[in-house]
Amino acid sequence: MKVNQWFLFLELSVAVAQPTFASSPATRGGTAEVFKDKTVELKSDDADAYVLRGAAKADKGDWDGAIADDTKAIDLKPDDADAYVNRGIAKRAKGDWDGAIADSTKAIELKPDDAEACVLRSAAKVDKGDLDGAIADATKAIRLKPDDLNAYINRGIAKKARGDLDGAIADSTRAIKLKPDAVKAYILRSAAKAVKGDPDGAIVDSTKAIELKPDNAEAYVNRGVAKLAKREPEAAITDFTKALELKPDDVDAYVNRGIAKRAKGDLDGAIADSTKAIELKSPDSPVNANRDTANGGKGNPDVALANAAKAIEPKPDNAEADANRDRAKGDKGDSDVATANGTKASELKSPDTQADANRDRAKGGKSNLNTAIPNSPKAGELKPEDAEAYVNRGVAKLAKRDLDGAIADFTRAIELKPDDADAYVNRGVAKLAKGDADAAIVDFNKALELKPDDAIGHYFLGFCYANGEGVKKDAVAAVRMYRQAAGQNLAQAQWRLGLCYYKGEGVTRDPVEAYGWFSLAGRTDSEAARNRDLLEKELTPQQLKAAQKRTRALQSEIGAGTKL
Repeated sequence: MKVNQWFLFLELSVAVAQPTFASSPATRGGTAEVFKDKTVELKSDDADAYVLRGAAKADKGDWDGAIADDTKAIDLKPDDADAYVNRGIAKRAKGDWDGAIADSTKAIELKPDDAEACVLRSAAKVDKGDLDGAIADATKAIRLKPDDLNAYINRGIAKKARGDLDGAIADSTRAIKLKPDAVKAYILRSAAKAVKGDPDGAIVDSTKAIELKPDNAEAYVNRGVAKLAKREPEAAITDFTKALELKPDDVDAYVNRGIAKRAKGDLDGAIADSTKAIELKSPDSPVNANRDTANGGKGNPDVALANAAKAIEPKPDNAEADANRDRAKGDKGDSDVATANGTKASELKSPDTQADANRDRAKGGKSNLNTAIPNSPKAGELKPEDAEAYVNRGVAKLAKRDLDGAIADFTRAIELKPDDADAYVNRGVAKLAKGDADAAIVDFNKALELKPDDAIGHYFLGFCYANGEGVKKDAVAAVRMYRQAAGQNLAQAQWRLGLCYYKGEGVTRDPVEAYGWFSLAGRTDSEAARNRDLLEKELTPQQLKAAQKRTRALQSEIGAGTKL
């Protein structure tokens, strides 16, 4: 029988939201309900009594005591599936995911139709990053118990982590139908919608979560991430600040607020927030030590990238069923690249002018909405996912022209996470700005080795080939690199490619093709739009008609993901 419904929730990390901890079932056992203020009397050979007392201890957060009682129950009654489930819940709460999986597996062996044991194992597998296994277990739990809210949430978290955003939205929607006030389901759905590029939907869901639970910091983070995706940095900052009022040690709120401040041009504020995030994630931080003592640490298969604003998902909680202490993280993607100094001339021009070179050297970093940072690194070590805070601070320093400081931060990020393509790209930009083109080329190539479709890496390699920086000048290679980035909707690359076609550099001169690329870039780049308007005056009516048709074709090809 069940003793007090209490749940451990999986944290969803999101770029706008994405999961890291799943929901565990309620503790259960014996023959009578146990209340927190009632002592359980034991008979030395009564296994059920130990299970009951273990459940009561778990309700109070006494995980070691719960494990001891459940172990005693198992000694007395080796086939007690409830004791294994309860002990597995306690082990998971302490961060012993392998132990939780072992106990839930034993419970399933003893009782194959035990839906809650499947839910527990799915949660522990999400913790470990075994997403396929988590989905399989949650699906089995749903088959055994179609109205199991936690099974849908866990499966949705795992699906989102695998990139199945539609699946995550479907599962969170089903959870909401089962329990219309399920705060964590709204947080999960808002995260998935944000990553999918539906910021309005994400705002609606996170706002609903706030209405249901006004002190939910994660919901404010997710809503802020969605607002940032809508290019509303001021409103986003308001939400991130509210999240910090509710939860002063929320690393994700600091990371995201720093990104929003940088978007507003408040570079000092961005650096301050990124620095605070780094301090909170430091192994010496008392916040981390205290939090990990309470939560047993946690893992997150997702890693936030440079510049990423992030949304969040639910995570394991030692609260009772209706006490949802939701945590939220955010990530979001944005293909725009920050521009520091250097302005564009109003006339069509060659890409090797000094103004362009200065401007492009000052550009660095990129946004990625699809990532998240775990908020509880274990004391004593920094984890790979902690690299994001260094990348974010480095990007802000780069925009301030603190090149040495930026390089130091990007290097630290690479030490923590050697496969972080964004850190390599950004460090390459900083090195290029310092005049160390050879070293920059090495970093750009490394980034593309790690992430072959990296638009920013291709863009800057194209710039280097166009200007002979760190490599032999090669206009054809420059066009090839620009085209790779332009096909991913990077406006600067589309503009550069338009210039190449206009000037006939690396390609046969083609004003119709140039117009098409200027038009695409001009949707977000005012200078590209000006170049398009100037070029339009040079075209004949027949050429203009062909150019407009080519623009539509390019837009369609890029939208369909066609290789250009």
